[in-house]
Amino acid sequence: MKVMIVTVGSRGDVQPYVALGVGLREAGHEVMVCAPNCFEEMVKGYGLSYGYMNSEMIELLQSDLGKELTENLTNIVKTLRAFFRLYKQMGPMQRRMIDDGGEVAKTFKPDVVVYHPKACGGPWYAEMVGGKAMMAVPMGMMVSSGEMPCIGFPNLRLGWLNRLTYKLVMLLSMKGCRKQIEGWRKEMGIEGESMYRDLAHRRNGDMLPVMHCYSGVIGDVPSDWPDNSVATGFWFLKRKTDWVADAKLVKFLEEGDTPIVYVGFGSMSGKNPERRAKAVVEGLIKAGVKGVVSKGWGGMVNETLPASIYEIDDVPHDWLFEKVDVVVHHGGAGSTAAGLRAGKPTIVCPFFGDQPYWGKCVWKLGAGVRPIPQKKLTGDKLASAIRRVLRNEGMKEKAKEVGTKLQAEDGVGEAVRFIEKYAADD
Repeated sequence: MKVMIVTVGSRGDVQPYVALGVGLREAGHEVMVCAPNCFEEMVKGYGLSYGYMNSEMIELLQSDLGKELTENLTNIVKTLRAFFRLYKQMGPMQRRMIDDGGEVAKTFKPDVVVYHPKACGGPWYAEMVGGKAMMAVPMGMMVSSGEMPCIGFPNLRLGWLNRLTYKLVMLLSMKGCRKQIEGWRKEMGIEGESMYRDLAHRRNGDMLPVMHCYSGVIGDVPSDWPDNSVATGFWFLKRKTDWVADAKLVKFLEEGDTPIVYVGFGSMSGKNPERRAKAVVEGLIKAGVKGVVSKGWGGMVNETLPASIYEIDDVPHDWLFEKVDVVVHHGGAGSTAAGLRAGKPTIVCPFFGDQPYWGKCVWKLGAGVRPIPQKKLTGDKLASAIRRVLRNEGMKEKAKEVGTKLQAEDGVGEAVRFIEKYAADD
């Protein structure tokens, strides 16, 4: 079976899909991963075929305006509203993104297209080549439920109102890309009415197969989802067998018995990374711990560091998190999963989108403290949170318990079986 995986976004939107690609290849399938070209090396590094897509959307998010948005947004409604301010820029970008993915699909001719909802051409690529479309979502935001609203909305305990939030998100999602999809179909010579109504439904209203690449151990899994919508468990990307840890980092981690705290905010930088760097350094020093700080795309740390803090660029989380005592991050689904899978208590400092949701999940599980929003992050607050975690034995035990459950799951394997099942259905 030929499977095309198409995804767009930051590393957290790409790495799990590469993991899925590896799982599909190991199961004997031919895989093509289409993603922004800044991830080409990652895709090829895992032995997968790479399909070109431009990185304009990534560059927009890393621009001054994009950083300002990530600094100020706290929920999905504000996020969507803000992005519509960029409609004139994003429309042409979406079209070029759709064109790139369409060229890959036309050449590769997949039997199945697995797509992130940000890669809005996914269903229509499948339609063009006569393949099947399946959505893969990192969070609960596309499959309607009366039990809980779409992430980012308050739960008012009214089923019809909860369902309305999903319709609103789908409407806004399609508003931005429908025109671009229609223009692309016309240019490709695809005539007639599309068999797809939107990103998640056929024209007759039937729901497409949807995989959620997270675990019910941490996130919510509504009981009223249709049978072809599942939470498979997280898709963890295995560490490369030839990866070798930096000797200086190993020495730093092994020396002494002072607690070690990891701090990293991934690709999130915001408009004032200097303020954030200062708060992180102050917090680690005041807490009396050693720190391993990841620069990320935003280059968070840009000052002279004390000997108790070690700066890193890119170190596999599955290796590093086993060697620290506490993890502090932005609350991306991947970072949350990696920290808890390692059994480590977690402090989430969210920017926007689904990050506050994952932070609340960690807190409600008892595996971490209440999230500290980035706009409110100070050295004193971070130090206080670190001290609370290190003193709380119950929190440490809960994190270990969650870690044991996550380690027993096989999210990639479940996803591969899901794809095989629905690809075989008539």
